[in-house]
Amino acid sequence: MVVMALQVLVVTSTFLIEHSCQYHEGSFAHFKCLADSVTVMNGINAPKVVECLGSDGNKYRQLAKSGNDDLRQDAVMEQFFGLVITFLQNHMDTWKWRLRIRTYKVVPFTPSAGVLEWVNGTVPLGEYLIGSVMTPYYSEETVKSKSDLEMENEDGISIIYYLQKIYPCLRLSVRFAMGLPWEATHCAEQLDA
Repeated sequence: MVVMALQVLVVTSTFLIEHSCQYHEGSFAHFKCLADSVTVMNGINAPKVVECLGSDGNKYRQLAKSGNDDLRQDAVMEQFFGLVITFLQNHMDTWKWRLRIRTYKVVPFTPSAGVLEWVNGTVPLGEYLIGSVMTPYYSEETVKSKSDLEMENEDGISIIYYLQKIYPCLRLSVRFAMGLPWEATHCAEQLDA
């Protein structure tokens, strides 16, 4: 049996749209090979990060998702953001300030599965909140005495202040579905006190 070598487009790559619909070989990147490993991200549906090498020599990272997320809604929002970018570029004041929105490709294959372009230099929101926002004030060291709790860091924040005032507010990122407006106001009042 003979299998033809098909050139499959890297769907998250950027390529110019030809109004004539005549695409010549080499006018878009196609899959050359996939990386040997896949990274499984945190999340309810455990999305996977896949890296491939394109025929143009560039590496493309993509997030493959399936489950309960409807990627069609994400795709429509990215199209909307593309229109906003056009308006920002065509308006003199926003063009002068070089205002932009960073968009990414969303390609739904079915209502519950698809691929998203990975935006380099980004981290998941949960990783950011847990990994960098919380740790400057509180490290995982063992506290041995009350004086350790009251000792302040370089920002003047003590561990006891952090645990009583800041940490409860940051936990909103984990349980935001329950009473967010009240808790956010409550936390703002606590931080002002």
